[in-house]
Amino acid sequence: MNKFRYNDANERCKRINRVFLLAVYILFTVLGIYQGLLLSAGNLSKPFFICGLALLIVFAILDTITYFRNRASKYLKYFITFEVALLFIFYLLATPANFLGLALIGVLGVSILYYDSKSYMITFITYSVLYIGGQIVRIVMKVVSSDPNGISNVLMTLAVFVMLFIISRLSKLFSDHALASVAEHDELQTKIMKEILDTTHVVTRESDISLQMVTSLFEASQDIAESMQTISASTERLTENITEQTGMTQEIQDTITITLAYSAEMVSIATTSNEEIETNHTLMQKLQNQAQQFSQTNVQITDAMERLQEKTQAMAEIATIILSISSQTNLLALNASIESARAGEAGRGFAVVAEQIRQLAEETRNSTESITNLIQELNTNAEDVVTVIRSSVAAAESQNEMIGITANAFEGLSDNMNTLINHIREIDTRIENLSESNNQITESITQLSALSEEINANAEETSQLTEENLKYTKQTRDSIREIQAGTSGLEKYTK
Repeated sequence: MNKFRYNDANERCKRINRVFLLAVYILFTVLGIYQGLLLSAGNLSKPFFICGLALLIVFAILDTITYFRNRASKYLKYFITFEVALLFIFYLLATPANFLGLALIGVLGVSILYYDSKSYMITFITYSVLYIGGQIVRIVMKVVSSDPNGISNVLMTLAVFVMLFIISRLSKLFSDHALASVAEHDELQTKIMKEILDTTHVVTRESDISLQMVTSLFEASQDIAESMQTISASTERLTENITEQTGMTQEIQDTITITLAYSAEMVSIATTSNEEIETNHTLMQKLQNQAQQFSQTNVQITDAMERLQEKTQAMAEIATIILSISSQTNLLALNASIESARAGEAGRGFAVVAEQIRQLAEETRNSTESITNLIQELNTNAEDVVTVIRSSVAAAESQNEMIGITANAFEGLSDNMNTLINHIREIDTRIENLSESNNQITESITQLSALSEEINANAEETSQLTEENLKYTKQTRDSIREIQAGTSGLEKYTK
């Protein structure tokens, strides 16, 4: 609950309406009792009693409804003021009640709390005129006496009216001045608090920025600390790796030296092999030339044998002709012998000649058959020689082809050996360059090892500084948070 809730006009109006409604209930109760007493004493007619009681009940219900519909309603004051004035007139004319002026005074007294000068002025004038007029009417109607007590009562009531009016004016004036002073003081305080709050906001904003920066610095310091630890561990591992790398590099250098020796030996072997291959290639070329000459000679022999075979066949044909002539001669000799036998003695000499011719023909036939047999054997042998020579020619050609292939192979092998020699020489050059590079790597590793030791020492020093920065950063962050907590407490004074 707000401590100064009645600084709000609505809250004040609610409280005043509640007091006003309670006062009206008391007034209506007193008037009801007053009517009952008059009725029981026989000083009031029953219709008047019923009418007055009905007015009281209706007014009470109307005021209650108006209040509960809107507890801060300004119409409740107007209704009650009008109702009291109407009841004053109603009871003033029918009863000798002298306390009705007190009801008007009560309304005026409660109306002071509203601090409404214009409305209060109207109520004051209305009630004053109503009271004075009512008292004059009552004096004229002799409801009340015009003795000094009655006149003094009227005058005193009017004096109270005037005092209440003056009190209302002064109360309004004092309240206005007090409120103005409070407002001015409140405005000054608000201005001061606004400036303080602006400053607080600036401080808070800058504190937030500083906190963010410090937090970032703190996190960065943590990251740096972790990184430095990692760097330190990595540097130690790097030192170990460098040591191992140095040993491995030395082994590589030894391997390179051995490889250089093997490479030089391979170059020498390859050169010797290339020379031998070139010599073999020359021999193969000579052999290929000789094979070609041999192949040509075999071709010539084959041609000669074929021509000999042709001549042999011609001789066989001639021998066949001679054999045919010999057969015919033998037949002629036989016929001549037969004719000489017929001739007797006269034909005996002719028979001897015919016999000699027959014998000569027989010998010629035998010789011709022998020649024919020899020619056939010679022809057969010639065919065999031609076949063998042709096989020899085919083998020579196949050998020539194989020699050509072998020569080409030797030529390709020679080219490959030349290429191998060039590659080996290039490998030799690269190995020499690798050896130089390995020497440079060894020197670099030595320098890197020294640098790693230096980095490790710097990393340990940086790690210590980072831990100190973390400690100071944490303290700064805690201080900034305390500043933010202090400045955030000032915001409640502006609400």
